[in-house]
Amino acid sequence: MAIERNIITAPKSPVEETAANNTKAQPVVWMNVGFTSTDPQTGEEMFVSLPLGLGIDTMLEAKVRGSNVEYNQLVQAKNALLKQLQDAAGEMAPGEEFIINDLQIQMRRIADPVAAGAPGDNPHMHTLNSLGFKKSA
Repeated sequence: MAIERNIITAPKSPVEETAANNTKAQPVVWMNVGFTSTDPQTGEEMFVSLPLGLGIDTMLEAKVRGSNVEYNQLVQAKNALLKQLQDAAGEMAPGEEFIINDLQIQMRRIADPVAAGAPGDNPHMHTLNSLGFKKSA
């Protein structure tokens, strides 16, 4: 007797779908971080950027989910910023560039990991231990 198996898989996200197809869209609009400088020989202003930029036109929105209203509003604002940048990029001619003066750059270093500490120092462990889930010997 043959056993038939039906395996149900979750739908793939756009990122997973792109990775599976191995045909990643290449950005054509870049947002670069840097500063404007004047070339001492020509007097022409030039933009000096970091080695890597952000591909704005291929960047995906973050998913708004969860029950924390403040966090969901923050994600919504992030997605709106991305949409406004993508809309502005859609109006650009090939080779066109411009400086956005109103955006800010945040530099952030992640914090060092913090250990939870010993169970005896955790005020929540007393409550957990009083629930009676431990097996008696």
